[in-house]
Amino acid sequence: MIIIYNIALHILYFFSFILKPFFQKFNEREKNVNSSLQSLNKLDHTRKKIWFHAASVGEFEQAKPIIETLKSKFPDLQIICSFFSPSAYRTQAKYEYADATFYLPLDLPTNSKFVINKIKPNAVVFVRYELWANYLFLLKNYNVPTFLVNATAPNQNFFNKTFFMKKFYKFVFSLFHTIFVVNSDHSHYFQQLNVKFDVQVLPDTRFDRIVQKVETAKSKPIISHSSFSDKFIFVAGSIWEKDFEIIANALIKYNSNNSNKITSILVPHEPHETFLQTIETVFPNSIRLSKLLSEPQTIQSGGVVLVDSIGKLLMLYSNAYFAYVGGAFGVGVHSLTEPAGYGIPIACGPNCFNSPDAKPMLDCNALSIIRNSDEFHRLITELTNNQTLHKIRSEASRNYVYSKVGSSDKFVEFLSQFLQ
Repeated sequence: MIIIYNIALHILYFFSFILKPFFQKFNEREKNVNSSLQSLNKLDHTRKKIWFHAASVGEFEQAKPIIETLKSKFPDLQIICSFFSPSAYRTQAKYEYADATFYLPLDLPTNSKFVINKIKPNAVVFVRYELWANYLFLLKNYNVPTFLVNATAPNQNFFNKTFFMKKFYKFVFSLFHTIFVVNSDHSHYFQQLNVKFDVQVLPDTRFDRIVQKVETAKSKPIISHSSFSDKFIFVAGSIWEKDFEIIANALIKYNSNNSNKITSILVPHEPHETFLQTIETVFPNSIRLSKLLSEPQTIQSGGVVLVDSIGKLLMLYSNAYFAYVGGAFGVGVHSLTEPAGYGIPIACGPNCFNSPDAKPMLDCNALSIIRNSDEFHRLITELTNNQTLHKIRSEASRNYVYSKVGSSDKFVEFLSQFLQ
């Protein structure tokens, strides 16, 4: 299988380099791979080392509670972190708990041999979706234990059901020492592969990270709670144009017919100026967050704060009485668990089942699906008028997240046996 994989890989890479001028992020990555590898020169090979690989920022956030727990328990342990995406490398290259950070070179046999020999890891942890066959194959040959954490079964689309992909998954998953799946539903897929590796159920470590950030945000909110004159604060996170259309119509209708108004914090998925101006046309009295932070003031009743920068959403949920998560009228919903960590009712559009949290959150009444402005208006009216309903939904959200905390400690305890 590894031979077939490498033939296919070389063909794919040939075409990727032909098309390279059309992919800005790929160009950025490839331009900086070699320079990033210089960080490996400072490793101390007399000390134990664990290597973590994550594709993007989101996956690396799931690794952080594990890394930070490891560092607290084994202060002399060296942590090496690799990334695939430019955004992950740019934002995490100076991560304080990492002894070295770098772009993982493309999955060619020569690259995998170079990197592994350079690091000489005692163990390797891949996060969620990462399946780099040549790296895994060589690590297994070197008897280096490798682990896949927060694993989920591959999407059962047509491509993944083909004969070649079934064989590939069976081969590549067999290279891991242990696979930690997020719940028992996903473990069934791995057990069906009938290969010799250990499968264990361990709730997603992202819950540990969310709780860490939630506790920080509660004590240090971006917008002071005293800035609001209204009781009902609504946060709409990672919204797209269709999300905005639906929630805007409902908010305007609600605030026009109620004395207790809703103040909104609107957070575009990407704060492009065109989208920001569209929102300001609908809400001409809105204030941009950048101005609010530079000129603190009381936000008018029924007002709108328009977030014109990225990286603040998780902290802004700390102000919310209830929240809406965007993306589910398009490619799929964004993180449902981030607002849930604050113990608030959550709503989203119908295309939300790309998230593994959607169904269980629906089942426990932490999440509401809305399909149009009328449904959203009805929901916010119920949540503001019925305190018992709001409390039930809030407790369901909080319990969903906090009941899953502790996986990082359990995984570190498991890893400890490979660091003796």
